[in-house]
Amino acid sequence: MDEKIFLNNLVNVREMNDKEYNTLFWFTGDRVNALRELFPEFDRDTSADILPIIQRGNCFRISNQLNFAADSLFCEWAYVIDFDKRTFEVYQGFNKEPLTPEDRFYELREHEELPYHGVKLAKSWSLDELPTNEEFVSALEKEDEE
Repeated sequence: MDEKIFLNNLVNVREMNDKEYNTLFWFTGDRVNALRELFPEFDRDTSADILPIIQRGNCFRISNQLNFAADSLFCEWAYVIDFDKRTFEVYQGFNKEPLTPEDRFYELREHEELPYHGVKLAKSWSLDELPTNEEFVSALEKEDEE
């Protein structure tokens, strides 16, 4: 991935408001599948595949689903690429420990569904020293066992 191209394309991506999103996605059945093909950036199953979509310049709108990070029963994993700190952060769900003010998602605590709290930082890497796939999986398997 070319970081410069990615960031240039990211500048052109805007957030949809709820009204725009609901206007597009009130469909059910086969229409939902057609919309997923037309707008993969809005499909939850796209996940990290949003990155190459942005890299290619094919993404112009996104839906902000940040509050999902507060629901660690259903949000099993979350990933943050912080270009300011130059870090790639992995957050783990099923968290029953309250977040502290130092936690990235602390401000979302009003959206938590107790007894679960927001996702918690499991591992962080420098963008300049990212792990191999094997190192990534191994590091998170260790976190998952603890």
